[in-house]
Amino acid sequence: MGKSRSPVTGDKMERRIRERLDWLADQREKLRVTKAIEKYQNPKRTFLVNLLAIVSNFVGLTFGTVLVIAVVIYILSLFTSAPLIGQYISVLLDWVNSFKKVKG
Repeated sequence: MGKSRSPVTGDKMERRIRERLDWLADQREKLRVTKAIEKYQNPKRTFLVNLLAIVSNFVGLTFGTVLVIAVVIYILSLFTSAPLIGQYISVLLDWVNSFKKVKG
């Protein structure tokens, strides 16, 4: 037969969790200090990382905006036959199509 483990009491479990959380907090603080030192020791790398972050945010924002606008226009195109708003939507879609012809 296998060994039977004794159940861990609530106090022991809480103490182990607190010790683990304290250890994680210490590790996090050490990492923060290390990153701060790296920033001051290598400013070129920090600049390049920040530049890359800006460019990637810009590209992501641009693609996300284009995707949302395309989905909205597609959904609006489904309502062109609606009695009250269909006329306004078809005018809007004609304007978008004329803009695409000018740019494309």
